[in-house]
Amino acid sequence: MWILTKFALLFFIIGLFSIIFMFEQRARANTCDMQVQRIADSIAGRLAQILDSPVEDEQRSFPFEIGLQLGQNDVGRYYVNITDRQIRGTTKGIILVDVAPSNVRNCQGFAKVDYSDKNVTLNSIRSYQKTLSRYEDRIIQLNPSDLDDAKRTYYLTMIKCSEKVYQGRKYLYIQDCNQKDFKACWSFDEVGSVIDQTCGFNT
Repeated sequence: MWILTKFALLFFIIGLFSIIFMFEQRARANTCDMQVQRIADSIAGRLAQILDSPVEDEQRSFPFEIGLQLGQNDVGRYYVNITDRQIRGTTKGIILVDVAPSNVRNCQGFAKVDYSDKNVTLNSIRSYQKTLSRYEDRIIQLNPSDLDDAKRTYYLTMIKCSEKVYQGRKYLYIQDCNQKDFKACWSFDEVGSVIDQTCGFNT
């Protein structure tokens, strides 16, 4: 009888630990979901602000935290994919923002911003392209948690500008900035840069 009671107590303790572990994992997943969605919404919000602004030439930036705070002493690495999904033969498209941790399953943040009448340029050391039936996807991956300072994403730089001619073309530049100093990222003031050449700030 004593042995049966001991086994029952053992199974009860194992079951209790299993329940506690499941609750901890669920809480960790919920915390992860909220954080990655917050980052995705914040980036999309900055993009929407610059696209909807009546100002012709404008620059905004988004500074990244190095990791996700998933628990009291648990910091997770993460990445951000920015996709320019352009409708073939037009200047219309969608910018997709996808945020996910590197080591947590079933955790993802997603947001999107529509645009029109813009020539979009994505710049990153990590970029690739996918061709779909109706769309052309250009994708850059940002790595705010990269341990290599030269590859780590410190800022997402967004610049909107127009050619300085009548009915000139409009541009949106999105840069994965790997510089600790924000002043070293793309800007209007860089003489001879692609932004200077297309939007004519120093001519």
